[in-house]
Amino acid sequence: MLQEKAKRIAEALGLSQDFKASNGWLGRFKNRNGIKAKCTSGEAGDVSEVTVESWRERLLEILHGWSPENIWNMYETGQLFRALPSKFLADKSRSCSGGKRYKERLTCALFVNTSGGKERPIIIGKSANPRSFRGIDNKADLPCHYFNQSCHQEDLDEKFTKIKIVFLPKNTTSRLQPLDLGIKQAFKLKYYKQLLTHVVRKTRKIDECSSAFEVCKSVDLLQAMRLTAIGMCQKAQLY
Repeated sequence: MLQEKAKRIAEALGLSQDFKASNGWLGRFKNRNGIKAKCTSGEAGDVSEVTVESWRERLLEILHGWSPENIWNMYETGQLFRALPSKFLADKSRSCSGGKRYKERLTCALFVNTSGGKERPIIIGKSANPRSFRGIDNKADLPCHYFNQSCHQEDLDEKFTKIKIVFLPKNTTSRLQPLDLGIKQAFKLKYYKQLLTHVVRKTRKIDECSSAFEVCKSVDLLQAMRLTAIGMCQKAQLY
């Protein structure tokens, strides 16, 4: 887009014969003007600065009188628990194909408090009694809490007398949600690091991409819960 616009400006100034919007010119232009490639964020673009500032002031009133260990933040995020990274390091002379990326999704709810504490994550799945839970008599022994239905309640104002539940305004989590300011990203990086470690241990030949995909395909719900617990720095045994 910059190169095309530069060509049109050169034509308007009568300099089209002497000016070439080459890739080299584009690189030098970006360096001179401090231009870098960035990704757009849909939610961040809809944030109202007025709403953000007013809520920052309101939060001080809401949190007044509560001790740090009693101020909790919850964030719900989706997790492609079997998905390998789409990019690999490989010999340039070889092709790497392993089929479509697995898109099975779990919903994770993460909990942290102001003093740095955390609670076991909640996993929301589809099945009431997953096959991987066979042999587990007490679900309290699972590395994460598990539900097979939505945990949302429409009206919580009068349900609890000693707990205050406050929902942040829509489209403001990128600015107001503590778990969205680096904690969620760190959690997902730890999750996928553990997943790749699992793949390396189970793959016989490290350069066989198809084998890596098969290992990820074999990851069940219980293993995903253990990886999730490890991602949130909870104690869990993967094997």
